[in-house]
Amino acid sequence: MSGAITAKNKNLDMRLIRDLLRQKRRYEAYFKGRESAGQQIDNSALSAYTGVIKTAAELYRKVKTEERGASQEELAAIAREILENDYGVRR
Repeated sequence: MSGAITAKNKNLDMRLIRDLLRQKRRYEAYFKGRESAGQQIDNSALSAYTGVIKTAAELYRKVKTEERGASQEELAAIAREILENDYGVRR
């Protein structure tokens, strides 16, 4: 894989992380507004919020791993761990 493609992917990953963190702040404002209005928090919104946080963390972990030059074996181990722990998929 060329350096240009890797840099392009990293930039895309960082933009995705930024967008996910923006969405996280929106959810937090939504939760705060519902809480201050004395309304119950919507379970589906809470589930989506959790998904946003997990996805941002996974992307951040991927970017940091690539920055330090992780081997393909390390990346495969990370992917297996995520699949097993988060999705119950065993390979």
